[in-house]
Amino acid sequence: LADQKGSAMFIGTPMGRNHFYDLHQYSVLAKDEDWSGWHFTSYDNPLLDEEEINAAKKSMSAFSFRQEFIASFEAAGGELFKEEFVKFSEEEPSDGGYYIAVDLAGFADVQKATTKTNRLDQTAIAVVKAGTEGWWVANIIHGRWGVEETARRIFEAVRDYEPISVGIEKGALKNAVYPYLNDIMKKNQRFFRVEELTHGNQRKIDRVVWALQGRFEHGNITLNKGEWNAPFLDELFQFPNKLVHDDLIDALAYIDQLAKIAYAIDYEEEEYEFLDTYAGY
Repeated sequence: LADQKGSAMFIGTPMGRNHFYDLHQYSVLAKDEDWSGWHFTSYDNPLLDEEEINAAKKSMSAFSFRQEFIASFEAAGGELFKEEFVKFSEEEPSDGGYYIAVDLAGFADVQKATTKTNRLDQTAIAVVKAGTEGWWVANIIHGRWGVEETARRIFEAVRDYEPISVGIEKGALKNAVYPYLNDIMKKNQRFFRVEELTHGNQRKIDRVVWALQGRFEHGNITLNKGEWNAPFLDELFQFPNKLVHDDLIDALAYIDQLAKIAYAIDYEEEEYEFLDTYAGY
């Protein structure tokens, strides 16, 4: 009857980031006493032989195994970025300088967060030290913030890393956050120029692949270890699946527009001479 309370249990095998994923996330993350959530893998099942599970692993794709036996909520991507491409180092390279690229999202009211807002885009601030040996990704600061908080996070990143260049994606969101950022700069008497980042009439997929795939494949991107690693790699390995966010990798891809690295070549003075003293060549 409608006036009687009851209970329900939802059990399923993940199939990407669909409604079941939203339900599970709410049950685990929301501060709702009426909900509880659990996650079990096939290894937790006492009725299954571990050797049989491992045998299945040998005959299945890594994605299929993680979904069917590990109960992973990941969605199948295009495998543009592979796990063997990724390398880590906590040692900051001595060569190069810092660059910061910001990919803005809508300015969320964090006090009114719901299951729907949990799937909204995030603002991502990529902090990269770029040199002749490649990129060292020091940090990717990310979250859903109000406009004032977003401006503060950008300013603090610039204050902490002292980058050569700072870029923010061009558009209405940049126009909204810049007055607040400018006020913070005035209050702290610390000013910096903000470059406008553009998509250059490219599709996001093409822009991200052009900026990141070759660098990852050839070992020219190294990740510093941090809490941002897990969400970043989740996006990277599943890109360009529409069911998965791409905010962190989008911010990192924008570094390509900022980092202009000069690759110096040593010339012996006797190997050349000026042919035109006015033009300088």
